[in-house]
Amino acid sequence: PLGINGDDEFYWGVYAQRERSFSLGPIEKIPFRLIPKTRNNGDFYPSRWREFLERKLKINDWQKFLQQTWELLSDHQIGLLIPFQAGAPGMVLDSRRLQFSLADKESVFRCKECGFSHGRNIGVRCPQFGCDGEMRKVEPKVLEEDLTRNHYKFLYCKLEELQSAVAREHTAALSS
Repeated sequence: PLGINGDDEFYWGVYAQRERSFSLGPIEKIPFRLIPKTRNNGDFYPSRWREFLERKLKINDWQKFLQQTWELLSDHQIGLLIPFQAGAPGMVLDSRRLQFSLADKESVFRCKECGFSHGRNIGVRCPQFGCDGEMRKVEPKVLEEDLTRNHYKFLYCKLEELQSAVAREHTAALSS
């Protein structure tokens, strides 16, 4: 909108900033990290990474796993994580390395508990934070039935082209 800066924290908050970089552990001025901060009693603050690795995948040494993964992805020959800026400690995902594809109807998986869906087999455990559900393959017949129940899925999957919206007066727009 006119007059609103695209990265003004007042409107968008700290999480929508251009400087959204990650670190392995706590580093000043980098709010996003894989290994969470520790409390005064030595316990870690809640973390999606920790929950998924330790509780769901049963990886007891999850910190070492994250450290080795970080080192691998940060390796300059692999180049999946790159420095946010030259000399800055934060790393970002190299968007030039991303590839997107549509999910094949034969390879959609859904959590029995929370309904999270994924276009690939990512294992039995649901990756959603706080969910203890299990991922199950969704049969193509069920996916087709979903189209009749979900307006947006139908629009995206069945229509050749989306019709443009026509703005019309609505009674809620009128003042009394």
